[in-house]
Amino acid sequence: MDTTDFLNKIEDVNNTMGPVPRQATLFSLDIVSLYPNIPQRETASLIADFFVANEHRIRQDLRDVGDRRPPTRAFLVEAILYVMRDTILTFNDAAYKQIKGTAIRASSSVAITEIFVHHVFEIQQVSHPNNSPVYFRYIDDVIGVMLGPPEALDTFHA
Repeated sequence: MDTTDFLNKIEDVNNTMGPVPRQATLFSLDIVSLYPNIPQRETASLIADFFVANEHRIRQDLRDVGDRRPPTRAFLVEAILYVMRDTILTFNDAAYKQIKGTAIRASSSVAITEIFVHHVFEIQQVSHPNNSPVYFRYIDDVIGVMLGPPEALDTFHA
């Protein structure tokens, strides 16, 4: 999301919902050190659940590449944990094994992180549906409008 994209989204909100109330709070958030702090086991379970829930959408794609059956949930969890835990990275000519989170710049990390953060924010929307009627997210950068008392933003942030 860049400035032009954000301004277009705010204009769309004004056109569909009307002007933002004066008592509303505009906020932005950034998840600090997101990739290294993703909880591995929870994320692997979320992704496996996501895959199982959307299996009907990918069943034909699996058949097209020669797989007759989709992998089991348990297999998916272990495979995702393998990708997250067993990444080897180098820094200053030394090799390190990923033991926490997911590797920065690994091709799988963006997808893994996106599913995890999407899940967390969906829970927030269900838990506090009226407090933040508008928010936009690009991976870990969030901007939105919070209604209600200032404490509502503190709760959302926590």
